[in-house]
Amino acid sequence: MGNESRNYWQRLTRERATRRRFLGGTAAGAAGLTGFALVGCGDDEGDQERGSGDGQESQATQPATGPRSGGSLRRQTNYGGYLNLDPHVENGGKGREYGTFYQGLVRYDPPTYDIVPLLAESWEQPSDVELIFHLQPGVKWHDRPPANGRELTADDVVFSFERMRTDSPEFFAKDFFPTVERLEAPDQATISVTLNEPDADILSRFAGDGIVILAPEVVEQAGEFATAETAVGTGAFLVESRQSEVGMRLVRNPDYWRADSPYLDAIDLHFFSNNPADERGWAAFLAGELDMAAAPGTEAQGYIAEQGSGYEPLWFEDTAGFFLVPNVRVEPFNDPRVTKALRLLVDHEEFKTAWAEVWFGRGSHASYFPSSLRSWDFEEDEYATFLEWKQSKDEAVQEAVALLGAAGFTGDSPLQAEILCTAGSYGQGGAELLNAQWARLGQGVVASAIRAVDSATYQDVRSSSEFQYGFISNGAAFNGPGFWLDEVYRSDTRKNYWGYSDPELDRMISGQRTLYDSEERQSTIKDILRHMIDNHPGVMVTARGILNVRQPQLRDVAAEWHMFGPQYDEVWLDRS
Repeated sequence: MGNESRNYWQRLTRERATRRRFLGGTAAGAAGLTGFALVGCGDDEGDQERGSGDGQESQATQPATGPRSGGSLRRQTNYGGYLNLDPHVENGGKGREYGTFYQGLVRYDPPTYDIVPLLAESWEQPSDVELIFHLQPGVKWHDRPPANGRELTADDVVFSFERMRTDSPEFFAKDFFPTVERLEAPDQATISVTLNEPDADILSRFAGDGIVILAPEVVEQAGEFATAETAVGTGAFLVESRQSEVGMRLVRNPDYWRADSPYLDAIDLHFFSNNPADERGWAAFLAGELDMAAAPGTEAQGYIAEQGSGYEPLWFEDTAGFFLVPNVRVEPFNDPRVTKALRLLVDHEEFKTAWAEVWFGRGSHASYFPSSLRSWDFEEDEYATFLEWKQSKDEAVQEAVALLGAAGFTGDSPLQAEILCTAGSYGQGGAELLNAQWARLGQGVVASAIRAVDSATYQDVRSSSEFQYGFISNGAAFNGPGFWLDEVYRSDTRKNYWGYSDPELDRMISGQRTLYDSEERQSTIKDILRHMIDNHPGVMVTARGILNVRQPQLRDVAAEWHMFGPQYDEVWLDRS
């Protein structure tokens, strides 16, 4: 194996006061969290959002002693449906919560996204197309039937990956491993992976949410994984109970294979939407009924100011994105002049300040990557050199109106555009801002209207591509740049809701995957972004950051929005 790929893997593994009085008062109605007394409703548009933070210990006060065992953590969960506990089928954020009781070979380490061992004790790459995992010794399944605490084997790993890669459409990970030709178990402690081409993202693929191991006998007996008892994994916690639209209780696995972990006795997950318009979870946090929450964007800066000069904010850097996208299967949005013009009539600076900062707390310029991939993206000042992001918008507006005129649209015969979005909250807020920008900047040549629908309808309409233009969310299963390019932007991906096909882009995406030299890959990915800015019909409006807040006794927790289950092996409560 060459030095480039070896070095690559080494690097990879290493008004507010009044508002607050109101929330404090309403928190009395949020009392009684223990025992699932609180019920909420809502949705975060069903996308996979994982994130990085600015640091793990962000309170001004630090623990006087090391980690202590005991205590129950009270946390908001954003998913109330829990249709089932099958990690290979039911994902979309829940894959992260399921990481408390199911485990994969490796995982990422927030906030750095370094890949670290989990069920695999170590790994090696003999060549650019070979990867060998060595299992941790002594890993046991939960002491529940039918696994009954037996030892994990390499055959379990092979079974799980074959199950994940089945052609049945409900298995969401079937497209995650396009370069894996074979996965075999030469012995019960070793897994051998053979690739059909070099893949710089291969280790990250195994760290994706929901890429976890199940025992064959558990799958056979569990059926639809409908009850708590069917969730048999190798993780630090057991599912004790769950109730749809209410929450889930997790308890410490007394036979966990990692010595002295976890520290927590239990985790009580209480369902509240992470929709910023639904502030019941925030009210519960202010009342001391939750140990961790995401601050609404309207509260973020005020909360930071109230904490004093020693407070270091804990920001979740978003791993999903919100896009302005046409359905290029529908006329006239199959005309590149039209789609280019509509992008030029977007004021990204206003989306950053009037949408991202208002709804979430922080915004930054982006085009096709979320804020958690900023190291692979252009800097803010670099975006200012692209016409679409320039301030003022005069030059962009002039070109946009000329493009629309060339496509046959004028003030007397304007372009009609219907914008799909979720009703209420930030989805509709973003669509309304876009609608206002097109009206203000479009000089009467664009006549748009909003199609706001409930979350379930939005999911169906987005998946079936039955829309003209959309303010829609999208994301990848893991935070690597290759994942985003493969899952969101390739012509043949299932998340290509807009129907765009670009053979040159597909070729560039495939090419960057084979590059192990970091500098060469970074340069190539910047070329891909430039190509997309010049040619892609859609664009991300802005990137966002969400402020995490926690009670002082909660220790060693990294920023997240959806719960990142694996980190709770190390989280502890300082009751001193």
